[in-house]
Amino acid sequence: MIDGVVNAAAWAARQIASAVGINERFVVDGAVNGAASLAQGLGAAVRAPQTGRIRMYVTMLMAALAVGLAGAVVMAVWR
Repeated sequence: MIDGVVNAAAWAARQIASAVGINERFVVDGAVNGAASLAQGLGAAVRAPQTGRIRMYVTMLMAALAVGLAGAVVMAVWR
């Protein structure tokens, strides 16, 4: 009788541990790996335009300034 209770408790503990392990492997590790992949992808995207050439940086700054001024002029005209 007692052996049956002990064996049933051990079986239940193994089933719970298996469910927790599956959750750990697919849910928790999946979220962590997804966050790491996102950070790596964003880092690569931000690193790509960094060429080290000053002329490129100034050109991009002037283009952004021109777009900003054009947007400001459009907003001022529409008001």
